[in-house]
Amino acid sequence: MTTVDVIALARANVRALKPYHSMRQELDIEGYVLLDNNESCYALGTTALNRYPDPMQRRLKATLADKKGVAVSNIALGNGSDELIELLMRGYCEPGQDSILTFPPTFGMYGVGAVANGVENIRVPLTATFQLPVADGLAAVNHTTKLAFICTPNNPTANAIAKEDILAFLDGFNGLVLIDETYIDFCPEKSFLPLLGQYPNLVVLQTFSKGSGLAALRLGVAYAHPDVIAILDKIRMPYNINALSAAAVTEALTQQEAIAHNIGRILKSRVLLTIALAKLPVVAHIFPSDANFLLVQVTDAPAVHAHLLAHKILVSDRSRETGCTNCLRISVGTDSENQQLLAALATFTSA
Repeated sequence: MTTVDVIALARANVRALKPYHSMRQELDIEGYVLLDNNESCYALGTTALNRYPDPMQRRLKATLADKKGVAVSNIALGNGSDELIELLMRGYCEPGQDSILTFPPTFGMYGVGAVANGVENIRVPLTATFQLPVADGLAAVNHTTKLAFICTPNNPTANAIAKEDILAFLDGFNGLVLIDETYIDFCPEKSFLPLLGQYPNLVVLQTFSKGSGLAALRLGVAYAHPDVIAILDKIRMPYNINALSAAAVTEALTQQEAIAHNIGRILKSRVLLTIALAKLPVVAHIFPSDANFLLVQVTDAPAVHAHLLAHKILVSDRSRETGCTNCLRISVGTDSENQQLLAALATFTSA
């Protein structure tokens, strides 16, 4: 277990920052006459959207805290997970001085965020089986390395990273470790959220875009030590979560049975799709998956990708990424969508 000082780790100007302040951050405004924020006093139509949303997202955070078994002070919400990744870099990495650590092939927004913030991205490739190279990763970091990003299940490889390797890295790294659990709904038993209280430098990132089927709402969640959450709250926009998204997600949290049913359907379809793909001559290898997609090695990824596009089927060509030669990332679709994919692949012939 590490004893990282997550306040001292943050940028000095962020630690000293006096954040934007509104009385609505302190008060539950139910029943108040609202003459403080220069909103229109008249709503348009039947849905009252003339008032700013709750800047503290109290109702949604309380519901999440209850569902996840954490405190409200352990929760930060973002306009998609991308915003939370951006906030972590802005809060902890000094432009032109600090660095992050990533393990390619992995989610591309870590690298994009690094470039946008003027932060070096130290890349240490995953092993041949797409697992965490603990020793190499720890050897690559230096005093400038503030954040490490570990995606599990990993995108684009679909596999979960071994728990014992992540724990070894957590114990050895003197910075924040972000465990991106975007796809954890498909293997919830592998979540690191239960370990939150043991590691002050652990940040667990989750989303409603995948298993919950709410990608259009753009809502991500970071679970972390209250001091880390305080840093994120200092620098986020005061009304970053709109009222419609917050209300829809709060409602979705009451529909766990329906969400679990849909996840079960996807997992069943993943098995059937894997079996069917393996029979096609164009498919060379299918990597194990803990997510709602498959990493599939084909005979010629760019050509197969173009062939599918001609059939109006979109998949993701990952063949240029580390360790992903001739690989396509294919999401599990409905039965009809999967059949269209298989039919199109069956007609592919090499040039």
